[in-house]
Amino acid sequence: MFHTLRKTIDSPFDLIREVDRALGSYQTPAFPVDIHETGEHFVIEADLPGYPKDQIELNLDGNVLEVTANRVAPEAAEDRGEPRVTERVFAKVQRSFRLPETVDPNAIDAQVADGVLTVKLGKRDEVKPRRISVN
Repeated sequence: MFHTLRKTIDSPFDLIREVDRALGSYQTPAFPVDIHETGEHFVIEADLPGYPKDQIELNLDGNVLEVTANRVAPEAAEDRGEPRVTERVFAKVQRSFRLPETVDPNAIDAQVADGVLTVKLGKRDEVKPRRISVN
């Protein structure tokens, strides 16, 4: 009974998603991020589970960092059988971040592990905290 009710409720939304996909306009919400600051860096951690490393791209234009990730649907194969439930989203996601002037554009490092993209944005030397010795 609940299966029939869920199918009845989901059916119109499934149709909308299929039409959007066919028209190429289906987009997922932006991916979630955490941003924190240390004395040496700004750090952006973005959840991108299932996005292959070679499909994640970072571009810096002035002081705007753009992160784009693309997950392409697998090719249809006879051995996969007829789909019964399709909830996984295969789409391109993108976010832009306006960086503070204190970021050193030559000190940016990005790594991905376990579906989390970590971008370390180094600060310019003149704004880093420094220790002053007392003589």
